[in-house]
Amino acid sequence: MYTRQNKDDGFIKTITAYVFYRKKFFMMLFIFTVLVSFVMFGKKGFLQRYELEIQNRELKEKLKLEKEKTIYLQKEIQEIKTSDKKVEMPGKSMEW
Repeated sequence: MYTRQNKDDGFIKTITAYVFYRKKFFMMLFIFTVLVSFVMFGKKGFLQRYELEIQNRELKEKLKLEKEKTIYLQKEIQEIKTSDKKVEMPGKSMEW
């Protein structure tokens, strides 16, 4: 059983005695802390999921821009095939 130590005993000695007295509580606290750490910071943890969702949004935005660019280029190709004026202007630069 935990007993109050003399004031001459060190702080660390008192804390150690208290921890050993409350063994079950501190073991459960340690296990809980480890589990929460794995859930938050593990390979499939919440933080990793959040980062992957941000990356997913960025890639979807890039994909959308590339699709718009592809549509624009396809229209340009179609205009070049059908228009004599576009064929005669080879030096014109295209803006994205």
